[in-house]
Amino acid sequence: MAAITTSTYTSVVPNLAKTVMYVETPDTADSADTVDVAAQISEIDMVLANDKETGDVITATYSGTVITLDAAGGTTDHTYTLLVVGTKA
Repeated sequence: MAAITTSTYTSVVPNLAKTVMYVETPDTADSADTVDVAAQISEIDMVLANDKETGDVITATYSGTVITLDAAGGTTDHTYTLLVVGTKA
């Protein structure tokens, strides 16, 4: 599991009652790693993800509060950034 680094920012959108969260993984993250956002978000509505090093958009699927990264080619030792929207925990 990829740890969430200190480059994590959470903001609440009052009119929508949603939390918007920016997540940056450590530079040792691999494709197929997972990120658990349960401490910040109780229910995920959407996730956008990219490989910060290549700029490529990557696939991010989620089940509950766990997000699984899936970068083409199975990259290793990359930093991934995610924008997560959901219900505040």
